[in-house]
Amino acid sequence: MSSEPIKLKYTPIFPLFMLVCCALILYATLVVGPSPSTITGLLLLPVSILMLTHPIGVVHADRIDVTNLLGRVTKSYPYASNPIAVRDNALFAGGRKLWSQWLVNTKLDTVKAYIDAQSPRIN
Repeated sequence: MSSEPIKLKYTPIFPLFMLVCCALILYATLVVGPSPSTITGLLLLPVSILMLTHPIGVVHADRIDVTNLLGRVTKSYPYASNPIAVRDNALFAGGRKLWSQWLVNTKLDTVKAYIDAQSPRIN
């Protein structure tokens, strides 16, 4: 199997919803005038765009990297020291819940199959 890493993206429905809400808030600002909600719209706009463009994590052949909205790795879970499990529609590493299925756009069973193919000794 190929050792190309799997980039896990956010499920697009939530960032798209935020983007539509931002557009409505900014449109209301143009029609009515500035208000405190304008600041909310301006803050959520880059967050929703970053959620659409950057991965939530990357699954490599030897580890899982958790990234922030800017795409930088914040935590790394090597398979050797962190047992990987998929249960209750969530991905766990070392007993800690990383992501639920509703948050990730890739099927977690696909991720588990990739991990098993790269590291057969992992449960």
